[in-house]
Amino acid sequence: MKKILVVEDDKAINNIICETLKDASYLVDSASDGLEAMLLFMENKYDLVISDIMMPHMDGYELIEKIRQENKYVNIIILSALDEEYDEIKGFDLNIDDYIAKPFSSRLLVKRVEALFRKQDNNKIKNELLDIIKG
Repeated sequence: MKKILVVEDDKAINNIICETLKDASYLVDSASDGLEAMLLFMENKYDLVISDIMMPHMDGYELIEKIRQENKYVNIIILSALDEEYDEIKGFDLNIDDYIAKPFSSRLLVKRVEALFRKQDNNKIKNELLDIIKG
């Protein structure tokens, strides 16, 4: 089962995201700021981090930079009210996998998460087959 870390300082939005993902059969931990998220990330193995940008103690961009220093391959989605092109480009420059602007559809969030994991799983299968073929 895939494990997701949700980082969102708005409690209501955090709860909506977490419950939506739990209903879709994912294991979910949550943090309300970047500092708490980094501590959780260092203690656990996650398949995906979904993070807001504007948060206390450490913003999402700084959090992503620190996560990328620890793990270059974990999937990351930014979910933010910042919807300017600059913000999205800055996120993609930090090697995120997707950027979703608020307000957002819970159903669409789940579909994007599913697509991300499907792509990751397909890549793993392709790499395993290549390893078998190469012998």
